[in-house]
Amino acid sequence: MQRRTVPLRDVRTDIESFDVEAPLIDGPRSGGGKHDREAATQQPWPLRRVVSYCSRRLVLLACLHISVVLLSTCALFIVLVVGVDNLVYAVKHNEWPVFRDACETCSVKRCMKHCPMDKPLSIYFYDDLPLTKAETESKDFMRARNALLPFRTEDPNEACLFFPPVNTMCPTNKCTPITAVADTRLLRLPYWHGGQNHLLFDISDFDTRQGKSTKAINIRTNSLSFSFQPDFDVSVALFPILDDVDHDLALHKTVADRNITVGFRGSSYLAEKREKLVPWRWNFPPGKASIELRSCPNCWTPKDKILLRDLLYSTVFALAPSGYGAHSYRLMEAMACGAIPIVIADDFVLPLSSILPWSAFAIRVNWDALDELPAIIDSYSSADLERMRLRSLCA
Repeated sequence: MQRRTVPLRDVRTDIESFDVEAPLIDGPRSGGGKHDREAATQQPWPLRRVVSYCSRRLVLLACLHISVVLLSTCALFIVLVVGVDNLVYAVKHNEWPVFRDACETCSVKRCMKHCPMDKPLSIYFYDDLPLTKAETESKDFMRARNALLPFRTEDPNEACLFFPPVNTMCPTNKCTPITAVADTRLLRLPYWHGGQNHLLFDISDFDTRQGKSTKAINIRTNSLSFSFQPDFDVSVALFPILDDVDHDLALHKTVADRNITVGFRGSSYLAEKREKLVPWRWNFPPGKASIELRSCPNCWTPKDKILLRDLLYSTVFALAPSGYGAHSYRLMEAMACGAIPIVIADDFVLPLSSILPWSAFAIRVNWDALDELPAIIDSYSSADLERMRLRSLCA
């Protein structure tokens, strides 16, 4: 067997060309050090490094995409609610009556121009601006306007209050577009000035303009405690739907003449809380609680109104639970028919609560206290109930 000999100069050349700082490469070596370094730069990355690199990039891209979507959604929401025209006008004139500072609460001294008390009440109606179809077709708007017409003045400088020719009342389930259009028209009123001394009516059984219009006096049927401004805003009652109420019959139908303890007829459409009333009625003896719910919207017929009126003539207590909003048409209807109203609502500011002593002729409970209501009813004597019934008729 022959032994192969390697020349000494070849060994010396290999040693001199060896680079100790060259990276180690998995697999067979390929000759000299320079070849090793070149091979290292040409080797593909391990799978673990590739996955880590791609994951970091994907996370960054996902965060960027989410940020863009959120910003776009917020911008679209503002445009839909406020309106493009409204935003442009508000920026140009530096007036923002649509949004209220959460820390700001209006009062007569802070948000109203001085109104002399030694002069008769005068209201400016913007007679030079025509009413649109949105105003003339709104019964509640025209009813409120006609009620205040006796106080009309043609001079805005003498006016104590202003009645804008803009319908800010919101029909059920049609709030957002009408509110946005109304806000745009309010901004362009020549004497608006952020709503100072202006009256904004919201006569509806739906929660609508809560927390809007910084200096305007809000007259609402759905006043909630978190947005209501005491000694400035006004909480009013819904106009009754029932007509042809016999007030003499309601007056002479005493508590002893009424054979039902608690009664209610209404809709449960978009008012799921009212479903609690169905099992709750079994807290009373058979025939003493009459609860009837309808699940369809606007399904009341003339016959249903007659049945409701007869029920209110026959019951001692009439429930007025919150429905679309915190208020209910049953409140004023119960009082007109001589029944004692029971208001079941959360955070609701009762109509004219600063003037009317509601505890003297009505019962008020939250939905969480519904099970306590039978005991509250039993705590009143027949004489107390008759006094409450008569006070309710006179309120």
